[in-house]
Amino acid sequence: MPKEELEGICSSEEMMKSSRTEESTSDAPNFAGRLAPELWVAIFLAVVDITAQEGSRSLTMSKYHPAVIISHVSQQWRDLSLHTPALWKRIYIHIPPYLQPPKVHDPSSAVDSFFNRVSIWKRKVDQLKELAQTWIARSGNHPLSIIFDEHTAKYPKNSSDTWKPESFHADMFHLDGLIDVLCRSSSQWNDVYLGLSLTHLRHPAFRLLCVPVQSDPGVLRKVHMCIEVEEMLVSPEEWQQVFPRATAGGSILTTPSLRSLEIGPMELFSGSASSIAWEDLTDLILYGSQDVGMMDLVQILLQCRALRKCKLDVTAQCFLLRTSEDCPGPYVDLPLLEEMTVCIPYHLPPSFPSRLLLPSLRKLTLNDFYGRRTEPLDERYSGVARFVEQFGNQLTHVSLHYLTLTQSALHYCLRHLPHVVHLELLGTSYIVAPEERAVLSGDLMRALTPRFDESGRYIRDSCLCPGVEEFVCLPSPKTLDEEAFLDFIAARRAGDQSSEDGLARLQSVSMSLWGYDFETVDVMVELQMRGVELKDFVFLA
Repeated sequence: MPKEELEGICSSEEMMKSSRTEESTSDAPNFAGRLAPELWVAIFLAVVDITAQEGSRSLTMSKYHPAVIISHVSQQWRDLSLHTPALWKRIYIHIPPYLQPPKVHDPSSAVDSFFNRVSIWKRKVDQLKELAQTWIARSGNHPLSIIFDEHTAKYPKNSSDTWKPESFHADMFHLDGLIDVLCRSSSQWNDVYLGLSLTHLRHPAFRLLCVPVQSDPGVLRKVHMCIEVEEMLVSPEEWQQVFPRATAGGSILTTPSLRSLEIGPMELFSGSASSIAWEDLTDLILYGSQDVGMMDLVQILLQCRALRKCKLDVTAQCFLLRTSEDCPGPYVDLPLLEEMTVCIPYHLPPSFPSRLLLPSLRKLTLNDFYGRRTEPLDERYSGVARFVEQFGNQLTHVSLHYLTLTQSALHYCLRHLPHVVHLELLGTSYIVAPEERAVLSGDLMRALTPRFDESGRYIRDSCLCPGVEEFVCLPSPKTLDEEAFLDFIAARRAGDQSSEDGLARLQSVSMSLWGYDFETVDVMVELQMRGVELKDFVFLA
């Protein structure tokens, strides 16, 4: 069923619920009876799925959850709702804010008020436990989607001016009952998000990592884990010692059915990599910070031979290599990897791509921009240029943050992308790039603009990236040559995707990432005045 039709059904449901308050309740069953029960179930599931696309907060367990609202429309709908386990499969738990304790010099009344609020916090946790029990019971044996987010709890941190009550760690054990409910359902976990804030090594939420390995065949496919540890109580070294011991009897991270893993910060796990089932992963996202070494990264990637998608979001010292230094370790061979993203706030070492064997790579995103602190490099020293040089001939989708490049380096990269179909060139909307940084200049746009002979045939090799069909760009303010940009679009629209001359027809141009204001022209009006064929062309600004 098309999304537009489902959204129309959702609107109809809202109108029906609204009108129901003005009509007798006996009308609802008559309305519901017009469709077969199985069709209503399909509609209910579609409504919940559309709501899920709006974000996890939209499906928080409460009276506003779509499944609950549906169950209150009529007795027939209530029966359908309560006997459709898939409506209740999402167990979304956001721990309520614990609230910041008073300052050391606050009056005693503030302290009393704080303890009253802690009592309210405990009651909210108890309510979450009861709701989780209800949702899990109604889900039957259906695979579950679990979100347990402690980052919303905003636990107080140790500081010199904050009065942290002695009862704080004891208060945390009030989560035990809720954790028990979730752990008992672990054999049904299908995808899991754990946003943990571990205030000490015996923090109750730690048990969510240590549930037994699921039986074969398991249903767990995806784990997204983001962990915070209180710096003064749990160091990365302590964590790396305790995690292998705690998970020795089994862990969701060693489940054979696991295929997608998003984990961070990586330094918490780099010393216990053997406790994680890397070999069958197809999707991997690694977050890391200061304590991650290049060898840690290499050793993990060496175990991920089945990867198809990989993202390295590493704000780590391991990438602070001088241009003359070589990346340590063996070659990383990922024969199935199709999509790779590297995000770091430093320059990519030129030697890094040379350690990678990626024969199936088709989609590449490189973001090494960190504001004014990232100096532009030319093609001799840029790791971005080396990446594109090594893999450009096989790439079809490329996204570059070009402000880490000089103008010549950006030209160099584009010359090595003969087959790219989707091209993103991203600068910044708030910094006027200095002269030494790359810009979307008139010369660059003219280099991307195809030329034609007197008969109107495309002159082969007359432009860079002839296969581009989708172009996304974010020019720095006042750096785009708008006339050359229009020429680029007009000439690219003259291409014929079905022709054998290698020039594709431009299908879309997007500049809407952060918005770009054209100062001299209205793009679509100008293109129409030039007689450019605009049918099926999309321009977003």
